[in-house]
Amino acid sequence: LAESLAFQHDTQELRSGLNRVVGHHVNLKKGENILLELHWSLIGGDYDRNSPPIEWAWQQTKQFQINELVVQSLNHPAHLLYLSAHLALQHGFAEARLIWFYDVYTILQSQEHEFDWSRLLAQGRELGWITSLVETLLSVAAYFEYPIPQDFINEIEKDPPGDANDVHRKANELTRTEYVSTRLGSLHGMNKVKLALAYLFP
Repeated sequence: LAESLAFQHDTQELRSGLNRVVGHHVNLKKGENILLELHWSLIGGDYDRNSPPIEWAWQQTKQFQINELVVQSLNHPAHLLYLSAHLALQHGFAEARLIWFYDVYTILQSQEHEFDWSRLLAQGRELGWITSLVETLLSVAAYFEYPIPQDFINEIEKDPPGDANDVHRKANELTRTEYVSTRLGSLHGMNKVKLALAYLFP
């Protein structure tokens, strides 16, 4: 459908079919100023240890009505978790944009008196995204003076590191070698081999 509207692929795969194995979206471009990202999973590919099963995402959806249009989106705790993982795990704090923290802030603000902190914590633990969540929330609290409940912080500090290594590794700007090493480290078995061969022999 996008191609019928004159969108073209913006990047070329290292090897044909590799993107479906290790990637999670495709970039399409129209003219100089319109970029469309079509995602089929969150954060990473189906074989990335940081990416949740896509079934989880569909189970966390909620319908919203905008005028006469009914749209489906992640519920607020799941959306906040996704934004945190997108920021900390996919891009890393070294590439963070203020608007990404503001997105998290607006979700918290919209649900200020009814936000389900216990559900957020349970889902963060389920996905192994606790460090991504904590670091993002602390940044939001610092940038926008948003009060994160102290009981939530105390409870979350009891958790094992989980995604801490990946979050801290991406907190600083990566060299090309470090970037490749991080991508390979997120994969298992033959998928690691497939990506390594694609980098060596594109």
